[in-house]
Amino acid sequence: MRRLIDELAGVRLGLAAYESDFYRAVERIHEPVLKTERRQTFQELGNPSWDAFAEGRWQDALEIAAGPDDELKAFLRHLGEIGSCLRRLRVAESPLTPYLQWELHLLRHRARAGEDVKVLSAEQIREFEAEWGTLPELMILGDALMYEVLYEEDLAVGAVRFERADGVAVCREQVLGLLDKAEDIEAFFDREVQPLPAPRS
Repeated sequence: MRRLIDELAGVRLGLAAYESDFYRAVERIHEPVLKTERRQTFQELGNPSWDAFAEGRWQDALEIAAGPDDELKAFLRHLGEIGSCLRRLRVAESPLTPYLQWELHLLRHRARAGEDVKVLSAEQIREFEAEWGTLPELMILGDALMYEVLYEEDLAVGAVRFERADGVAVCREQVLGLLDKAEDIEAFFDREVQPLPAPRS
């Protein structure tokens, strides 16, 4: 998929412009929004649970992650009202990075709030990536709009917006195919995350 995206012409947006553009576009979408996560570590500055994790306060991080998230629930409820939803594909390499161990706790709670979260091991997409290149960090809205989220030192700095329908449609079909092969977050979490000791942040 990396090779396909490199052939598309896109428009680079700064972080604030991307977020504004994305939320405007969501209002016109009446089908699932697809999100892919391939990187194994991020910085989520301003997220209280991540802040606690980064400071080495593991139990605090888990308690905060498990707390009510009214903003998330409102967003997911709104997506449902307009005929949409959020489907996330999370790729997990083994052994899990400390960040990913934390994020999978968070994603389990997001799934319980109504987000559709699926997990694939890196091994399961090895052949796919050998053919198509590394899976990028994407937000796909329908068949004609896609963003590749850009990072510097694990911190989001903006996105590239793509509107070429033929290329976006191919990426969407590939992500849907990977989602079909992926495992529900609860089953993956119980087997791969729950038994782990607290990570070193």
